[in-house]
Amino acid sequence: MRLLLLIAWVCFALPALAQERFALVIGNAEYPAGVGRLEHTHEDADRIADALEEVGFHVTLLKDQDRTGMQAAVLKYQGELLDHPGAIGFFYYSGHGVAAAVPGNGRRNFLVPARAPVTRAEQLPLLGYRLDEIIAALSATRAKALFVVSDACRSTLPVSGSKGSGGEEDKGLVPESSVPGMLIAFATAENASAPDDGVFSSALSKEIVQTGQDASLAFLRALQDVATRRDAGRMPFFTPGLIPRDVCFASCDKGIDPGDAATWAEIRTDCEAELYLAAYPKGAYAAAAGVRRKRCQSASQGTPQTSQTAAQRLADELAGIDYASPGFRTWITLRDVAERYGFETLEQLGEEKDPNALGLLGTAYDQGIFVEQDKTRGADLFRSACELGQMVACNNYGAAFENGKGVPVDLAAAVNLFRQSCDGGEMTGCRNLGFMYEKGRGVTQDASEAVRLYRQACDGGE
Repeated sequence: MRLLLLIAWVCFALPALAQERFALVIGNAEYPAGVGRLEHTHEDADRIADALEEVGFHVTLLKDQDRTGMQAAVLKYQGELLDHPGAIGFFYYSGHGVAAAVPGNGRRNFLVPARAPVTRAEQLPLLGYRLDEIIAALSATRAKALFVVSDACRSTLPVSGSKGSGGEEDKGLVPESSVPGMLIAFATAENASAPDDGVFSSALSKEIVQTGQDASLAFLRALQDVATRRDAGRMPFFTPGLIPRDVCFASCDKGIDPGDAATWAEIRTDCEAELYLAAYPKGAYAAAAGVRRKRCQSASQGTPQTSQTAAQRLADELAGIDYASPGFRTWITLRDVAERYGFETLEQLGEEKDPNALGLLGTAYDQGIFVEQDKTRGADLFRSACELGQMVACNNYGAAFENGKGVPVDLAAAVNLFRQSCDGGEMTGCRNLGFMYEKGRGVTQDASEAVRLYRQACDGGE
């Protein structure tokens, strides 16, 4: 889902708001039998990558990287941050990890590359990748804020000096020293093992997309979520690193405040939507509330409503939403209508070829919301919705081609779909098309055209 709905690129008329974001996400699952294959690390990586993309990060997602591949990826990633002083950086790794003694250096954390034939801790300096080397490389950049997340320390690794074997002193990872502006997070407590269960990535990905909280608070809440699902000895932890309070993943001040969400949650009938609009006329759910208010007014004037099915009411509501509004967020609308109408109703409407329902279902399958993640099905639903004129879906279908998520990589197709979306009034499509021109992906690199498209998106509310 590269370059999906919420990528926050610079509005050139307002340079003070420029804050580029780059992420490197690695998920390793392929290990020899002596190390132990992992079942959920690819899903972890997909989950985090999708969340980061949704809040504006340009994400490099890699899987099953050997030591050379991991080192090359970090070197390239460091270069991106060096080329963009003041950017926000996010490094995430899911796979095997272990702390082992290094002569003269105490215990050090090692990430275990894919296919590494590690059989004993003494091999890690040659076969592993030291986490503190990654931290040092990223610390050398002039990034405004950096996040290093090790979702490692899997309990199946049978290496002396790792969890699951040896004495207590050999289990788990150990804390790393951070520098101001760098937050370092671990999926489990010091010297403890972490199961291959996806709990940490699920909690963190949910908090990343939540508005109205700074980045440090997002991590804290993710840890609190994990605490409800794991025993006390396996709690994640992080070193705060003095992250600036104005660094937020989704939004610091333009998102859904708790009162907004809580008020909408209390709305039970169409006529009660008026109460929500009175309190939050420009709230996150104002579009849906406006449709429900109109339905209430129609009913009060004697217009028959009882003959409408739930699917018909949902279709009317979706048709009344301004999808080009800067405040529109697919994931918010998806969760809202699914909770009020039921996901089955949304699926029924999709079977009836409602373009808006098809677009939301595409997001559901692409991100694994309410259903098992299936990016191929997600891309196919985006295609169907796009063919019926749903411009948000055209943008998302283009993103699938740009990144090979559910369809083969096809940059020319991605460019055409971003252009179709942009021409149809979807400013995210304009922004993503600008990115393609900026980087020369699928088109001849053209900085002037990129600036024009970014400005168009910015003027349109992005």
